Amino acid sequence: MELKWVYRARGGEAFMTLGIFKRQAEIPIQYTGSGNGSCYVYIDDVSLVPGPAHAAELQVEGDLMVCDSTGAFNLSINSPHHSDILWSTGDTTRSITVSEPGIYTVWASYDGCYFFHDTIEIKYLPMQVLDLGPDTVLCAQDFPFHLSAPEGMDAWLWSTGDTVAEITVHTPGTYTVRTDHFCGVQWDTVVIGRYDLVPPDLGQDTVICGDAPIAIPLSAPPGYTDYLWSNGSTDPAVAADAPGLWWVSAAHPCGVFSDSIAITRQPILSLSLPSDTIFCLENGLTLALPSGFDTYTWSTGQTNAAITIHEPGTYHATAVYACGSVSDTVVVYAAPRLMLDLPERIEVQLGDVIYLDPGAAGQDIRRAQWQPDAGIDCAACPTVTVQPPATALYTVEMENGNGCIASEQVLIVVQERRRIFVPNAFSPNDDGINDLLRVFTGPEVRQIKRFQVFDRWGSEVFRRNDVAPNDGSRGWDGTHKGRPVSPGVYVYRVAVELINGAVVQLQGEVTVLR
Repeated sequence: MELKWVYRARGGEAFMTLGIFKRQAEIPIQYTGSGNGSCYVYIDDVSLVPGPAHAAELQVEGDLMVCDSTGAFNLSINSPHHSDILWSTGDTTRSITVSEPGIYTVWASYDGCYFFHDTIEIKYLPMQVLDLGPDTVLCAQDFPFHLSAPEGMDAWLWSTGDTVAEITVHTPGTYTVRTDHFCGVQWDTVVIGRYDLVPPDLGQDTVICGDAPIAIPLSAPPGYTDYLWSNGSTDPAVAADAPGLWWVSAAHPCGVFSDSIAITRQPILSLSLPSDTIFCLENGLTLALPSGFDTYTWSTGQTNAAITIHEPGTYHATAVYACGSVSDTVVVYAAPRLMLDLPERIEVQLGDVIYLDPGAAGQDIRRAQWQPDAGIDCAACPTVTVQPPATALYTVEMENGNGCIASEQVLIVVQERRRIFVPNAFSPNDDGINDLLRVFTGPEVRQIKRFQVFDRWGSEVFRRNDVAPNDGSRGWDGTHKGRPVSPGVYVYRVAVELINGAVVQLQGEVTVLR
């Protein structure tokens, strides 16, 4: 089998190796008849002959780009050195005419070799229509917005200076793009607008002072498709005629926008400071302004609604609220001080009654209070008499007609003197002289709890319980069970309760004389 081909040298080759360089398993072998599965290749009469460079060059025209898919396209081999031409269309001429884009291959021989071939591609390159779309009006939230020119162009140039197929715009305006293509140049322009909607603004909250009638015009801006007010109206404007929260909701393809306004009625306020007044320096005086104002300012520099003063003088106040500012003034005089005076210490005997006068006469006393009230005849009186049951610190607090308050104290020290006397003899003979045996006491005694008399053998001949001090009617008349006792010596026992609660036990002898 004669094999012949052309090798196109690259330059610098030193030798050529001929042979089969694949493994046997990779070589497709077809056997006819019997065989042992082996195959041998014999090579003989090898010649390497240098040839002209143009032997491997068919000189076929290059690939062809067309803008119109219809028409006739001429393809040809320009090399005069080749023969035996075969096109993929089946033609065998040096030139052919085709009517469709596609890939066309041609084979040609040189000196009997059919290994030379070349390919021509006729490529249809349709140019896309440049269309940025219709002019558009967008909502504010639709920005940024994308504009796109067709892909596949050779170049793009936008009026923004961008050179890419797609750009992003952030503002309304007119945008133009130019596209360069193998088949021509195109231009297109689009206008991007924006809805310049004015959001509803009903204004600041409004205060209507006093009883003034309410008639406030409220309106929403134009350009919306629908309106809805808090009173149910669907008109662009309404008249607010009552206090309350008024709102409007305006609808548009770009969204729903709303606003509200609070309309309130504010009664007219006044400060109403007291008339010129007198106060006690030691107590201080609170000047209070009514609530409902936004700010308060006193002539003292204080900004509270109420202040406490300790000096006489003229005080001015200004208060500001939604309906304006109001002012008032009060003159404050210092009241004479309430003067009280009690001794620091008084010593008395238990049972003594003393008179306490703090010296408040003529000072318009409206309230008095003594503490503690033990032994005091009138704890709410300016002056008192007191029979103290024990040593105590007495305090009196008084308030006069100006509200001035003062207090004073006195320590009353009680000496426990026990004045209890039982005679040692009496003569119950009805002569009107010493006819009864009785217990004599001082004012420190509250009562005689028990008074007993016994004869010489220890038998009780007389008994009285809970006898008032110095009660002359409840003594012993010298009888026992209605009969006079015999003259002689008898024993008595006495239990006496003092006004401080203490109980004193006494015992002694008494002689009955007839």
